[in-house]
Amino acid sequence: MTRIMGIKWHAHCILHLLFFILNFQTNNAAVKRSIDMSAAYSLNTDDRLPKSVLPISYEIHLEPNYEECTFSGLIKIKLSWAADSKKISLHAHHDLNINDRKIKMHKINQKYGDENSTDYVAVLRGSRIPKKNIYVVYLKETIMQGTECILEIPFDGNIWSSAEGFFTGSYENTTYFATNLRLNNAHRLFPCFDEPGFKVPFIFSITRPKELVALFNTPLNQSTEHPKLNEYVIDFFEKTPPMSTFTFGFFISALQLYKNTNITTFSQPIIQMWTLKDDENQLEETYIKIVTIYNKIKHYFGTHIPLSKIDVVCIPDLPLARPVDNWGLLLFGFVGDAQLVE
Repeated sequence: MTRIMGIKWHAHCILHLLFFILNFQTNNAAVKRSIDMSAAYSLNTDDRLPKSVLPISYEIHLEPNYEECTFSGLIKIKLSWAADSKKISLHAHHDLNINDRKIKMHKINQKYGDENSTDYVAVLRGSRIPKKNIYVVYLKETIMQGTECILEIPFDGNIWSSAEGFFTGSYENTTYFATNLRLNNAHRLFPCFDEPGFKVPFIFSITRPKELVALFNTPLNQSTEHPKLNEYVIDFFEKTPPMSTFTFGFFISALQLYKNTNITTFSQPIIQMWTLKDDENQLEETYIKIVTIYNKIKHYFGTHIPLSKIDVVCIPDLPLARPVDNWGLLLFGFVGDAQLVE
């Protein structure tokens, strides 16, 4: 029984890695999807956003309270006006708390490329559209077509036990924190343009306890001591390529990195396997298959994934029907030993 379950888990893992690889391609140095995901992950028509204001990039910082299972954050959205407008429509889940009095916005000096200008635009108020996950920011003045601005929104929310949005789980004595932003669940975590058609870069940082490891879509750039919390650090990650909000993801726990010196890998992407438990035999077999299949696919199609790394996290008893395939970060579940024996 153990052998059968192991084979099923290996196949499940490899099939989703194959889907992940085939779902991306490089074209004229730009990152594009090989299929249009808008139809696959469509929102209710009533929750579609107007196209008068469009995102250019996101900068997000999260400060989780790991003991109380809450979090606070700040998002800075670089915006472009495709048409004259004095309001901005975003997706924000009703469980996400936003204090409209703390929302700020300033214009970018496009002539000099100054994103830190002091040309502030007065924000009148922010309000939710009833029965929809849409939050509207109303401005005092009309912003003209072609203008670019930085919108800053502080927010806070809850870390859930159900595997949606920002959630937590545990295995034996190990607790983990993770994201599952499909379908269109990014607005559970931060206010954004939560439609697959909006593909923009992200800059991300997060606070974590020193004894834990944080993984994100991109490699870690640097870690700094938290200015107020002695036992915490802030991780700053490399800027992502343009990507949809539902492919944003991170994972935080007391992780173990699986290392294998018996197989030759490649410079990029670096494939690393992480786990909450030490199960070297199962990890070795899966790791070898993943690397072998990736090499064969890369040579067959004559292309590669435009990523510097792929982190594969193996989570016992992950409460999801399917793996979470974020950009550069894959989360897989498998049953525990007790269930395998049964």
